[in-house]
Amino acid sequence: MKGFARALRGEIYLWTRKRAWRFALVGVAAFAAGQVGLGRLMLALQAAAGAEVGPGETGAWNFWPQFAAGARTGYFLAELLTVVLLAGALPREIALGAARDPLARGISRTAFIAARACTGIFLPLTLVLAAVAGAAAAGALLFDAGD
Repeated sequence: MKGFARALRGEIYLWTRKRAWRFALVGVAAFAAGQVGLGRLMLALQAAAGAEVGPGETGAWNFWPQFAAGARTGYFLAELLTVVLLAGALPREIALGAARDPLARGISRTAFIAARACTGIFLPLTLVLAAVAGAAAAGALLFDAGD
């Protein structure tokens, strides 16, 4: 278990220092917020064109449907980025020779792969959390929660 804990600490250290991971977190939150903003823009354009979609006529001006649309967009992007980031990480590190370093320091291959699997579980969860936070922040800023 000692080798696994060391490998997991190393993986967490690695992922918190990666610039691509930071861009992914910010990008997912921004795309989720952008979807909510796009919904606000579409509703405002329809109301300006004379359609009966004003704040009193339809439930689309409520926070919850716009939050759901933004969160759905963020979830989709989180899934794609998870596959891209996790699938490309190990081959890139093997090509650089960085994957041999933990194995040379007394961490077994099983502990190394188990630590990779654990971070592979937690990384998508943080992306989903960023998507929810971005959609909720934009929805709270642009829409009324209502009843």
